[in-house]
Amino acid sequence: DIDLVVGGPPCQTFSRSNEGSRSGTDTKRGKLYQEYAKILHQIEPEAFIFENVRGLKSANDGKDLEMVREELERDTYDTEFKVLNAANFGVPQTRKRIIIVGTRPGTEFDFPEPSHTEHGQEDKKEWVSAGEALSEFGVDQDIEQDGGYTNAIGSKYGPLLKDIPQG
Repeated sequence: DIDLVVGGPPCQTFSRSNEGSRSGTDTKRGKLYQEYAKILHQIEPEAFIFENVRGLKSANDGKDLEMVREELERDTYDTEFKVLNAANFGVPQTRKRIIIVGTRPGTEFDFPEPSHTEHGQEDKKEWVSAGEALSEFGVDQDIEQDGGYTNAIGSKYGPLLKDIPQG
């Protein structure tokens, strides 16, 4: 038995970065949410989390989001959606995504309150930087003992890491 399915289809057709050529569900790639729904309804988990770019909310004047929700629900799930910023939950990246959560009818669900804010207001922590997230691993110490960043990353760009400013 599977309790939770987490995933989402490719985002390019919904992305606001493709404004002007944003095709939404009008293309093959844009219909891949149907494959997610098909898997969902075959294995029937207790709940699911569907993630995509926030542009899904406005694609085709909001019609795409409703189509996706209807396909995911199909008399089996109730859905709630919200645009969340990953940085507000301790992820070292500012990334706004639409999250659709589906639960069985009668199951209560509330999106969690953010644990972080950009400047740590009120009772919330400050956003986490990538450096802070990786600091406990002590990677730099081992690399520096072995001669620095020159050979740390096996690509032609590895040596450039030392030029990235702190923070």
